[in-house]
Amino acid sequence: MSGFRQVGNLLVPNGTEEITILSSEIESNLPLNVTVFPTGISQEAQGSLNAQLTLEENTPGLPIITDDFGVGLSEKITYQPSVSNIKYNVDVSSLNGTTGPYLLEVSSEDANNDFPFSAVFIGNVPDKPLVNGFVGRSDTDDWFNFQVPSNGGVRITLDATDDNAQLDLFEIQNGAQGNQIGAARAGVGSSGSITQNLTTGNYLLRVTPSNNSANLPDGGQSSTKYTLTVDQVTGSPGDGSPGDGSSRITQDVIRFWDFTAQSHIFTSNQEEIDLLTGQSNFFRREGNEFDVPVNEGSPIFRYVNSLTNTELLTFDSQVPDILPQFRSLGVAFNAYTENNKPIDAIPIYRLKNNLSEQTNPLNITHFFTSDSFNRDVVLRDFPFSDEGVGFWALPSSTDGLVR
Repeated sequence: MSGFRQVGNLLVPNGTEEITILSSEIESNLPLNVTVFPTGISQEAQGSLNAQLTLEENTPGLPIITDDFGVGLSEKITYQPSVSNIKYNVDVSSLNGTTGPYLLEVSSEDANNDFPFSAVFIGNVPDKPLVNGFVGRSDTDDWFNFQVPSNGGVRITLDATDDNAQLDLFEIQNGAQGNQIGAARAGVGSSGSITQNLTTGNYLLRVTPSNNSANLPDGGQSSTKYTLTVDQVTGSPGDGSPGDGSSRITQDVIRFWDFTAQSHIFTSNQEEIDLLTGQSNFFRREGNEFDVPVNEGSPIFRYVNSLTNTELLTFDSQVPDILPQFRSLGVAFNAYTENNKPIDAIPIYRLKNNLSEQTNPLNITHFFTSDSFNRDVVLRDFPFSDEGVGFWALPSSTDGLVR
């Protein structure tokens, strides 16, 4: 699976830009798809470019030119390379005196991975399957099948190179796609991760582009390379049933005070914990606030408000689609909902800073705590409002850290 994207802008009427497709971007015996999308200033604004594609190389059966579908409409070339280990050039040209920006997508992959019933098998969990792929406006779904040979904890990680991407985990029931059992979102510099206890059998993974791009001019559907990995989680996961405390794998969640943003950071990532602990001039470590399950629960997504640099923890995987000032930092950890919490779960209270929003409605800022007394003091002495329970976690400990 290979692919890449390139953003360009034809500023001269009837101009041409040439892009090289290296041989390393072309999979042997798989079709090469090249698509150009004229882009506007927003999702609603149609692009002003009437684009044309030409694929160039001295090989047999090469498409010379695509159909002309008109201003603002995409053009596509599909070619089955007959010669390996060569590069191609693709020309993006403007027709009829038009100009404007464009998005070019190139992909070379097995078309079977476009559908769940023909998902590409990537291997067994102990073999640490790894896939490099591409999703975008020309390739909206990549499906993969992997096998869990024995009950245990599994971590699935999505890293996106250029833009946001979505990862979904499904059961296979009666030989077909079953219930969705996990989700994560990745962005540039922030992995998306699903960590769950899975029973023996085969499972489906889907990688899709986010509905809203963080890095394309029109803000429309994302377009990105990605790396997908599947690994075992060490420990004794047990059966993962709610309340099965004796067989859980848990993680410590450490709370830090950010002196710059004047807010808290909650993290279970040991590398981040070590990094923040080592920067005592900027971050104050405030201890193990609560624990969270690795092999139970649902993913809690972590976002940062780009205006205030404060963080939000929520089960909602689509916050930037509604509140674009928030940027995804991936999955923070797993936690419980009201409906799936075990008997020993504790509430994590969520409070909202009203004063910051009075200053600017986009300055949405939250505070989380597992301490009901702390919650009551904040509500009494500071301009915060109570938003109830954000999620349910586990009492803090010192022996549950996954390294």
